[in-house]
Amino acid sequence: MSEVAPSPADRLPDAASVAEWEDPPRSAAGGAAPMLSVAGFEGPLDWLLEMARAKKVDLAKLPIAELIQGFVDAFEAALGRAGGIGPDLGHRPRPGALTTVRRVIRSQKTAFRYERGVQPAPKLGEWVPVLAGILETEAKLPRRERRSTQRLFEELRGHGYGGAHDSVHRFAKVWRDERARVPARAFVPLSFAPGEAYQFDWSHETITLQGLPLTIKAAHMKLSHSRMPFVRAYFRETQELVFDAHDKAFGFYGGVCRRGIYDNMKTAVEAIFVGKARQYNRRFLQMCSHHLIEPVACTPASGWEKGQVENQVGNLRDQLFRPKPRVASLAELNAWLAEQCIAYQADLWRDNLNRKERQSG
Repeated sequence: MSEVAPSPADRLPDAASVAEWEDPPRSAAGGAAPMLSVAGFEGPLDWLLEMARAKKVDLAKLPIAELIQGFVDAFEAALGRAGGIGPDLGHRPRPGALTTVRRVIRSQKTAFRYERGVQPAPKLGEWVPVLAGILETEAKLPRRERRSTQRLFEELRGHGYGGAHDSVHRFAKVWRDERARVPARAFVPLSFAPGEAYQFDWSHETITLQGLPLTIKAAHMKLSHSRMPFVRAYFRETQELVFDAHDKAFGFYGGVCRRGIYDNMKTAVEAIFVGKARQYNRRFLQMCSHHLIEPVACTPASGWEKGQVENQVGNLRDQLFRPKPRVASLAELNAWLAEQCIAYQADLWRDNLNRKERQSG
């Protein structure tokens, strides 16, 4: 059932309160109270408030918008009449408060937000090219080496800038936000310096162990400069065996590279963020720190970023695991794999040398 709105008569006091209305109370200071006209009532404001305090009138039954508009009209009338509200109200309201109440009534909104369209910076104007040049230079540095806007402000002051720090801070923030929205120019290097990097990956292979077929995990590493391969077989793919594969590979190569390129294997990467940012496993980082390696994780589903070791998996599968090698133990298999890696690389070097001689001749 729909609710029926109360009539103006329902909003006024009953007959038992008529005497109170006919003899309105006077303000303590004797000043004239602002007059109010709302929902059929016309009279002094302090009269209505006194009746409400005495529970003779229920303000909740009055329409709130009409009641507020009545208060505003009464305040404005009192301000225009005497330059201030009477002593019975205790203080003069701020003009901004009346404006806010009027905006709420007319717009039916309860929240307003001020946003400045253009931020003037007259003193910074001639220093914008200088500050932009400083920010461009700072952007090329590692993040931890970049200076704060306070330091940039102090440098500008040393050159004669007489403006405020806020102008420098706002300009730097806008400049950096706009630069962050520009797509970064990324590339995958196709050539590497000696000792610069290696690539690591796993593969699943099938062998015959003591007469029975068995699927093993093969750890692959490849030097990015010389293309020297390394393969070692394991029963599992746990983190401890990842560490052992690195230790055996570095012993096989006789040294360590500066960077290691990996996919996002769970034994190394715990969380993937934007770009190349990763949260690495704590124990994996300890292993990298022990060998002085900087780990680099590939973009998800982007195997070409470590294409050398990806190709090695396919090539050595044809060379070493087809047909399936027959061994009595993993130790025997790993010794044979190390010999085959050296022989495989020697054949590649010999072929490259013969090709260069034919081209030069």
